[in-house]
Amino acid sequence: VRLVDASFIWTEAHSKRIKLKLTVQKEVIRGAVLEQSLVVEFVVANRQCEKCQRVEAQDYWVSVVQVRQKVPHKRTIFWLEQLILRHGAHADATSIAEMRDGIDFYHSERNHSEKLVSFLQTISPLRYKTSKQMITQDTHTGVYRNKHTFSLEVVPVCKDDLVCLPKDTAEHLSNVFPLVLCQKVANNLHFVDTRSLRLVELSAPAFFKKPFRVLCARDRLREFVVLDVVPVTFRPGGGGRARPGHAKTGKRG
Repeated sequence: VRLVDASFIWTEAHSKRIKLKLTVQKEVIRGAVLEQSLVVEFVVANRQCEKCQRVEAQDYWVSVVQVRQKVPHKRTIFWLEQLILRHGAHADATSIAEMRDGIDFYHSERNHSEKLVSFLQTISPLRYKTSKQMITQDTHTGVYRNKHTFSLEVVPVCKDDLVCLPKDTAEHLSNVFPLVLCQKVANNLHFVDTRSLRLVELSAPAFFKKPFRVLCARDRLREFVVLDVVPVTFRPGGGGRARPGHAKTGKRG
């Protein structure tokens, strides 16, 4: 069979059909040539690769970042959400799930999870551990497929929380007064001494080495404004009693 002519037949662009008109010839017997024309129709079908199908179904992930903070409120988690959205750190996630104590970020590549963990370490005091689970293995080629999990634990101390530092931690921070108020939460914890108003910083590894609990959260504290102060004076000679002084305070709000 010999192809002697071929031409396209016009079709609608949205029909997803391609039509070709073919003319073929063949010598049948003693120089007699048989010619015939036919129309061949092709159907265009969209198809995704296996990896894209799993991503589109939102049930495929290779690594997951689990962010957790064990506190009764979600102020820090909401703050982390705003920073993640502002810097676009969630762009590589295939899906995001809200959990009881935090958020889960699912990724199709392990390096995407590592990138998110590195970003969270720069904005919040935390520690993390990794684990992996084998899904499939091919003993002939030595190819293994694993799922990786990054478990992040954020320090359970928030802004304006009142805490009591352990003795060793207070001595490590230049003998600061143990009763401190959390002024700022970044990659380190920033405390202010309630007696001397001195500022100190505590890193996440130092906190998890000797963890401590919060005495009072922000919703249990009240802000006051000092209106007047009368200093306490002593009699000359050092043997007399001190004259009692007082301070007037006004409750704000």
